[in-house]
Amino acid sequence: MDLFAPFERRGEMPAATERIVAVLGDNGYSVEILQQADTYVRLMVSDPVSGQETKIELVAEFLRRSPVASEWGPVLHRDDVAAGKMEALFSRAKARDFIDVDALIRAGYSREKLIGLAAQRDAGFDKSVLAQMLAGVARFSDRQFLVYGVDQTRVDGIRAQFEDWRQEL
Repeated sequence: MDLFAPFERRGEMPAATERIVAVLGDNGYSVEILQQADTYVRLMVSDPVSGQETKIELVAEFLRRSPVASEWGPVLHRDDVAAGKMEALFSRAKARDFIDVDALIRAGYSREKLIGLAAQRDAGFDKSVLAQMLAGVARFSDRQFLVYGVDQTRVDGIRAQFEDWRQEL
């Protein structure tokens, strides 16, 4: 689970971390702080009953748009989410990153819009590097996509989508 906050509120990270750890502890979970810095905290939360572990990351980052009100409280603007997904695809290109960006395209984002959002977020964004990263879709087995709950038809579509985009670039 990822929890984001505007970079301007990074000073609140220690208090937020303490509160999250306390609330989870009060509800019977054990929490280990794996990593903590000014703008980033990684927690591992364990349910002693089921043994299930969940990673929680708190991240303070530069957001281009104000959070949007939702029934759960403020959430990231969808363009900030899209920019972050493109940044992940550009920098690490894991199977889940291809799935996420494919979902953005299926939700109506154009390739051009996604490239624009990525370039706004990262001054080092380069289309030729993106093309190299898109070629990485071929290195994953079908199984590496299927574990995320997508079906074979979608896997085939993802492969075709990113190969076509790579050639376009």
